[in-house]
Amino acid sequence: MFPSFFDKDGLLHSDTSYGDYPHYVPSLPRKQYDKGGFTGWMLLSYRKPVKTSSSVTGHGGNQLVDENISSFWVAAHNNDKQWVCINLGKDMTINALQINFADYHETKLYGRVPNLHQRYSVEVSSDAKSWKTIINRDSS
Repeated sequence: MFPSFFDKDGLLHSDTSYGDYPHYVPSLPRKQYDKGGFTGWMLLSYRKPVKTSSSVTGHGGNQLVDENISSFWVAAHNNDKQWVCINLGKDMTINALQINFADYHETKLYGRVPNLHQRYSVEVSSDAKSWKTIINRDSS
């Protein structure tokens, strides 16, 4: 949903600036919130250093942060010991997190597969030694 309005001549306008970034749902007329409801939240991980537990050739960890929809990381093993660490470089406020799961052609699994579930957890740290779990989707 993009903020939209009609001008004095009855022409429809829509503000799609930063359309793939989080926006507030508009509750005020357009001229009162003026920025289209954009939260100001920006991508923190773009081209940041990445370490992974493993990867397959051609699908390394840096592909997690390259903003290329065609590239992605693939762990070399399918087990619960695989991990990714993205170093943001300094303490930052994380307002939202987006995790995309790709259809890796080597698996021969596409779309929704009955009883297949992605399991993951997300942890944060200021010193890479002490970690705090902020999301836990490890179990069913």
